[in-house]
Amino acid sequence: MSPVKNTYSIDISPNKVLTKISEHRECEVPDGYLFVAGAIDLNTSYAATAALVAFKPDTTATVIWHETFPINIDQKLPDAAYNAAVHGMLT
Repeated sequence: MSPVKNTYSIDISPNKVLTKISEHRECEVPDGYLFVAGAIDLNTSYAATAALVAFKPDTTATVIWHETFPINIDQKLPDAAYNAAVHGMLT
């Protein structure tokens, strides 16, 4: 198994973040939110970010939990060593 290497950017401004702040407690699913999904974003040169996002039926979403875990895997490792390091971090 080899991880897929991918890069892209998303335009997220501080003002956009401030408009999305809510008053619910961490890991509490607010009323009207019926589906919760979890995801992990890997930036292997820096950190992994894990998040839980709750969704309403109209696709409105809110982050109910997130955390960053330092990784710092050397990007110059040979592919086999890099893949082993990523696998080790995930397990």
